[in-house]
Amino acid sequence: MIRTAPLLARLCLALALALAGALSAAQMAPARGEAALAAAELALGPVAGDLCGEPAGEHRCPFCRLLADPPQAAPAGPARRASLHDLWDLAAAAPPAGPAGDPCRPVRAPPARA
Repeated sequence: MIRTAPLLARLCLALALALAGALSAAQMAPARGEAALAAAELALGPVAGDLCGEPAGEHRCPFCRLLADPPQAAPAGPARRASLHDLWDLAAAAPPAGPAGDPCRPVRAPPARA
């Protein structure tokens, strides 16, 4: 009987630690609904109101809207045909070709001194 008392105390202590560990792990695990919601949010991305808690739609949070609204997209104006005068101006504005105007010999810098 003297030898069984410490053994019984050790078994009760081990059982209490195992039970406390299982209960602690059960309380730390997320609920099934929260896990599914987190997976859906990860797949779909955050909503505008996630940062400050306001509902989506007309979102006017000053922290979320630090920049001004971008300009509205509009179609470009009517295109015009390029005339020979435009092509002449483009050719005149082109960078010069290589030595003596030969396009096969590009301009190159002098060799660097070592």
